[in-house]
Amino acid sequence: MELKKIFFLNSQHKGEKPGYFYLNNETFVHPTNTSLLSLILFNNSKDFHLPSTFQIEADEIIDIIINNIDFAPHSFHLHGYHVWILAQVNSNDGYLNQSKLKTIAYNEINPIYRDTFTINPFSYLVFRFKTNNPSLWMMYCHND
Repeated sequence: MELKKIFFLNSQHKGEKPGYFYLNNETFVHPTNTSLLSLILFNNSKDFHLPSTFQIEADEIIDIIINNIDFAPHSFHLHGYHVWILAQVNSNDGYLNQSKLKTIAYNEINPIYRDTFTINPFSYLVFRFKTNNPSLWMMYCHND
């Protein structure tokens, strides 16, 4: 099956709010007047976007690359899916960007399959999944 989209996420604790982590410089803010699902279900625009969300079509193959730009390991959980861990590097091995994408070795033969994973400090992790479970699904950190 053909890869359709690649998303890059940078994860870090910025120190602005104790205990808050950020993905691509945004932290989750719960809507004050309605649920996330209601916002999406009752909006007439197909191009409706909320901060920190991705609209993904059904039956696509998606790679997500998370750079942990932080001094501590960072665990994540993705609801609604299990994912294949294709690449993960040791602490302090650096980050992955578009220019380095073709230099990494993917494990596509027998990758780990799970819904929760940990990214080492100052490193990255690449995971893949097929969007065969349509709905609104949350991915969030599992740090205490």
